[in-house]
Amino acid sequence: MDVLERKMTWALGSAAVATAALFGVGLIASTPAAAGLCAAKCLIEYNGCRIRKKGAPQCDAAYTDCLQRCRKKH
Repeated sequence: MDVLERKMTWALGSAAVATAALFGVGLIASTPAAAGLCAAKCLIEYNGCRIRKKGAPQCDAAYTDCLQRCRKKH
């Protein structure tokens, strides 16, 4: 794992943890928080895909599909 990938993973993980923490203490309403966590997971998957597949267009399509599922769910 190179330095950029570690920094990206750490930053995205931190964002997801911060969102979960705010949700846990009730600072964010449940629906927006759940949607935010879902979108954060989509972004983590997207960035991982772009790294693994060297920016393949399938990653963009999968990211869009993931976000649309989040939107429908929340």
